[in-house]
Amino acid sequence: MSLKMSMQKKEGYLPRIHLTGSIDEHSRIEEVVGSIKEDASLDLSQIDRINSVGLIIWLKSMGQLTKTYRISVDVISYCLATYANQLLDLFGTAPIRACMAPYYCPKCKTNCEVLVSAVEVRAAKGAPPAKQCPKCNAPMDFDEMDQYFEFLRGQA
Repeated sequence: MSLKMSMQKKEGYLPRIHLTGSIDEHSRIEEVVGSIKEDASLDLSQIDRINSVGLIIWLKSMGQLTKTYRISVDVISYCLATYANQLLDLFGTAPIRACMAPYYCPKCKTNCEVLVSAVEVRAAKGAPPAKQCPKCNAPMDFDEMDQYFEFLRGQA
């Protein structure tokens, strides 16, 4: 799936830009990111894949975008979160407000990604925030390395 963009505008708010799909050499990243011509917030929760070629183009495009406009990242997907700890400039200078994180419910054996905010990570003092299963409401277990939220710790 190629990279797709949609925008929502509400009076009194920054435009919210949703990017969905893959970040790779076929994604037209420069065209998509280059079409953002104002301060905005990004929803990257539906980015499902990124490869090394796409990553190089993404870094350059986001660096230029955040030098020109006030950009914030409302939420990032699991695949982007795995890169966020390795690349400090993955989103240029844009702050990250939340990410999707993998959790597992031992009661109903459900794997799911749930939204975790930077505020929750700080309140949990670096530990994975407690989450309830959306199916059975039982407590869920965090299903990733403890360092997963490192990139969010200074963001709240």
